[in-house]
Amino acid sequence: MATVWRGVHRTQGVPVAVKVIGADQHSDPSFVFAFRNEARAAARLHHPHIVQLLDYGEITESPRSDWAPGSPFLITELA
Repeated sequence: MATVWRGVHRTQGVPVAVKVIGADQHSDPSFVFAFRNEARAAARLHHPHIVQLLDYGEITESPRSDWAPGSPFLITELA
């Protein structure tokens, strides 16, 4: 459904996992709906054995050719 990348949170400076719907799927309403539901569910979970959601949104400028503007993303702690 999405690609996960390792990154560094720009504000917090900590290692993170960045999950992004690919350019080929971001226009499919069912993928976007499922991805947003995942973000909402993850935001409500707080447990030591579950990664914490740090940020989510939609890409405004694409740093990669396979990430299209408008693609939803999630940023979580890196496990």
